[in-house]
Amino acid sequence: MFPAEGNALAASALLRAHAFGHPGAGDAALKALSFLQNRLYDPLLGLVHAAGGDGEGVCGLLGDAAAAALAFTDGFLLTGVKAQREFADALLRFLFQELWEREAGGFLDRVARAGDPLILREPRVDPALNALALELCRRLHHLKGNHNYKRWLEWGLRGAWPAAGGDPARAAGLARVADLHARGRMDFELVGRPGEAKADALLAAAHRLYLPRKTISFVDPDDQDYILAHKLEAGSYPRLFGCGPDLRRLADAAEPEGVRAVADAVRSVA
Repeated sequence: MFPAEGNALAASALLRAHAFGHPGAGDAALKALSFLQNRLYDPLLGLVHAAGGDGEGVCGLLGDAAAAALAFTDGFLLTGVKAQREFADALLRFLFQELWEREAGGFLDRVARAGDPLILREPRVDPALNALALELCRRLHHLKGNHNYKRWLEWGLRGAWPAAGGDPARAAGLARVADLHARGRMDFELVGRPGEAKADALLAAAHRLYLPRKTISFVDPDDQDYILAHKLEAGSYPRLFGCGPDLRRLADAAEPEGVRAVADAVRSVA
């Protein structure tokens, strides 16, 4: 059996390994992402739980979709391939349409369907799974500039919190997302063309650091209007810029060795 959630978690781990130069990790991650999108995804039913075995008859699970969408946002942040961000957005929209708890807020753990076993006939709001889905809301709010996602994130945190029942361990994931949201994002702008060796080296250097609040925007070096307006001009590109809340440059690096100093500059104000 080839499970959706397992492939998503593997893809995220492999993308991180790729940033550290692990041979073959990047190709394996892309294969796992392709498997999720091309073999397991149905636009109407969501992700099929697994290929092979009884999992083929189960679909619409919150854990599968949230983990897969987070893996695709990981892929976008590492490669700049917009199609990966857009597929993550499609999965999130499916979650809003099919799994949103419309009274209190938060996401239900599965789409209830005729023929479900008795134990699965009553979907519930699971705190750990909601933490994954709401982290996705947070990421896509920043990656796409969608302010509605921010509103849904805040509503979802309020709605899912009571499901933890006052247990700190069960509430830990939600607390982490709430903290990331409250502290705001860390803005990085890569001026360069993803896929070129030097641009990819700068991205990998950023991903080797622990920056859970990072948002990376990809700027075409030929877009001089954007570059000049945000004071991102430099002698050469590609270059990674760290920006403050007003998107003005704080620091920049043209080599991977300088990325840590850029991150420190952004941390100091974000």
